[in-house]
Amino acid sequence: MKILALTTQLFPGRDRLEDALAELEAEHEITREETGTDLTDQNWDRIVQAILSADRVLVL
Repeated sequence: MKILALTTQLFPGRDRLEDALAELEAEHEITREETGTDLTDQNWDRIVQAILSADRVLVL
């Protein structure tokens, strides 16, 4: 399964979710992307493509 971990800095307790993702990496393809205020249009295009190609999207 393709999982996208989208890091937004919006949620506390992110470390616990990162630990869970680390365990899933053995069985699933995990991609990580970070959002922020300084992203270019190219960065956002890459993030949108990652969202569209993922089976699951986790917002951290």
